[in-house]
Amino acid sequence: YLRTAGAGRLQKLGDLGLEIEEWADRELLCQALEAREFVSSTGAGDSSIAGFLGALLRGGKPEFALRAATTTAWYCLQTVDASSGIPDFAEIEKTAGQDLPQIQHMTDRQGRYDGKERVWLLPKDKDF
Repeated sequence: YLRTAGAGRLQKLGDLGLEIEEWADRELLCQALEAREFVSSTGAGDSSIAGFLGALLRGGKPEFALRAATTTAWYCLQTVDASSGIPDFAEIEKTAGQDLPQIQHMTDRQGRYDGKERVWLLPKDKDF
């Protein structure tokens, strides 16, 4: 889940290399990916944040940053520890670009699915 402030507040963060207009006034949700084999949730939350920050710091769009977060956590869930199953970011990017099975829990009454970006636009999103 991602909810961002307006452009004015984001500009006060300084130069993070973000396209402010893409990041401003967003409310998005990316559903979790179905793990091939669930082993452990140790580190899944931290790894999702690492994937999100990795995409953000590389200038990714918010939709991609959410997919990178869920993809990184997806790798983590399939190993016993917090980091040994997580590949380098190039592999995260490649996997996040694939259309992997998601755990479906959203409905059209809750938001609008963007099939191209594979995220849900929620009511407070500027593009909803």
